[in-house]
Amino acid sequence: MISKEYIGAIGIIVNRFSNTNIKWYLAGKTNLALQGINIKPSQVGIVIHYEDLAKFLDIFSEFKRTDIEELTNGEAKEFVMTISDVPVLVCAEYLHGAYWVINKNPVKIKIENLEVPCFSLESERDAYTKIGLLEKAKIIRDFLEKRVNKW
Repeated sequence: MISKEYIGAIGIIVNRFSNTNIKWYLAGKTNLALQGINIKPSQVGIVIHYEDLAKFLDIFSEFKRTDIEELTNGEAKEFVMTISDVPVLVCAEYLHGAYWVINKNPVKIKIENLEVPCFSLESERDAYTKIGLLEKAKIIRDFLEKRVNKW
């Protein structure tokens, strides 16, 4: 279940991106929860292309954020900003990064009056596997198997 605070922060993100050509997706536990996995997010996660980072920083300039750090795997730069007391992990990924390479059939999730671009569960599973987050990948794999076996 996603809290009202998280939905509010997502709403701000959606609105800020609405007049841009920046391609972005919701990722991580918030994405998983929106797609039906029983998991409690600790932050909102979004992924953008690294080449859009400067535009992103301009659009979200009034929000407090941590320093931008390069990931040890060399696939992205990350930082956390705060929107309405909600931590938002921003992953500015290079084109060779796990999410962009693996991005399969992105989906749009409707939540309240928002249409939120999200990575598919299959993409999340494969990205987690690629970057070594095997427990998270297993949670998604198990969920997808249960969903298939329901039918």
